[in-house]
Amino acid sequence: MRGEGDCWEWTAAVSGKGYGKTSIDGKEAATHRWAYESFHGEVPPGLFVCHRCDNRRCMNPEHLFVGTAIDNFSDMVAKGRHSFEFHRNGPHGNDGYYNRKGEWICRVCRRGGKESVPRAPKVECLRGHVFDEINSYVDYRGKRVCRVCVRIRERGYYHGNEPGKARGKGGEAAEGSG
Repeated sequence: MRGEGDCWEWTAAVSGKGYGKTSIDGKEAATHRWAYESFHGEVPPGLFVCHRCDNRRCMNPEHLFVGTAIDNFSDMVAKGRHSFEFHRNGPHGNDGYYNRKGEWICRVCRRGGKESVPRAPKVECLRGHVFDEINSYVDYRGKRVCRVCVRIRERGYYHGNEPGKARGKGGEAAEGSG
């Protein structure tokens, strides 16, 4: 028999992050949120149902509270459950942000540990052609493209073809060329 303050653990399906999950009216729902709403009413938009007990499978409404993403994150850090706690005001300072789940994302570590240094704008492409208004453009991805390299690539110069010679299947020169 379980005591009054014990966790009510969900024993069926769990999400990839360890939270209980079920299907309600054909839609997937988090069991802790469902339990909170069943006992306390609807959760206001933009707020989270958080665990005081830190047991992701717990559905005991006494162990649940409503808070913002920052409240949830602060609770997690205060209990020492966050592996990146040292980043907040740590070696990388405040160079980061809270994601939708309330987790602190360190921008420096996300870039692979490279220190936060603004990059100088590139003045030439990888092959040394100057980036200017005439020789470059921005493509649909927002990437700067060198027009000279595009023309050369379209002619096949960078693929082993000699200028003016078309290649057939297997790399042989096509009949009637050159």
